[in-house]
Amino acid sequence: MPQHLDISSLISCPEKSPFAEALAEATTILVVPNRCSSIYTRMWCVYEAFLAQKKGKLICTAVRSHLRRAAVAAAWTLPCLPCGAAAAWATHAHHHSKESDAVSLVVWVLMALSLVIDRSFLRRTINWLGTLGAAYCLAAGDLHKIHDIAYFLAAEVDRERLNAYDEEAVNLLQHFQGSVRLATCSRPEDQAAIWGAIGSEVSSVDRT
Repeated sequence: MPQHLDISSLISCPEKSPFAEALAEATTILVVPNRCSSIYTRMWCVYEAFLAQKKGKLICTAVRSHLRRAAVAAAWTLPCLPCGAAAAWATHAHHHSKESDAVSLVVWVLMALSLVIDRSFLRRTINWLGTLGAAYCLAAGDLHKIHDIAYFLAAEVDRERLNAYDEEAVNLLQHFQGSVRLATCSRPEDQAAIWGAIGSEVSSVDRT
C-alpha cells in the first residue's frame, strides 16, 4: 500500500482498511518495538493490536538477537575454569576430600540460587562462582561436575536472553502513559474513527 501518498480514502473506515483486511487473513501478528517511543502511543498500532486480540490472533514481539551477547557472556565465564583447576591443584584436593565435598555443596547451593535470583548482576556473579567451584571439583577428580559447568554456562546464556526480553519490554513502554486513551494520530479524523471502532472496549485494550 502506498503509505507515502494520500490514502485517506482507504482508511476512513478502520474496519475496512487494508490494515484490517490484511490482519484478518494473517495467523500471526509480529509486534516490532523501537527505542524512540512505544508503539502503543500510536493510534493505528493500538487499533491493529485491538483487532489482533479480538480476532484471537497469535501475537509475537520481536526481540533483538542476543546470540552475540550470550557468546560474550559465556566467554567471560570460561576463565573461571583454569582458576578453579589451579585452586584444586594448589590445595592438593582430591575427590571426596573435605575440601572437595565442601566446595561441591557450595556449587549445589549456587545452582539453586541461579534458578531463583532474577537480578542480572547477581546471577552473573553466582554463575561465575559456580563455574569456579565446579572446575575445582572436576580437577579434584569429580567427573560429574562437568555437567555443573555446562549448567552455569547455559545459565549465562539464559541470563542474556532474559536481559534482551527486558530491554524490549522497556522499549514497548517508552513514553507510554498507562492507557491507550492517550495514543495519538496524525489525522484527527482517523483518531475519531478508530475510537468509534474500539468503542467501550478501551479498558480491555489497556489490559491486553
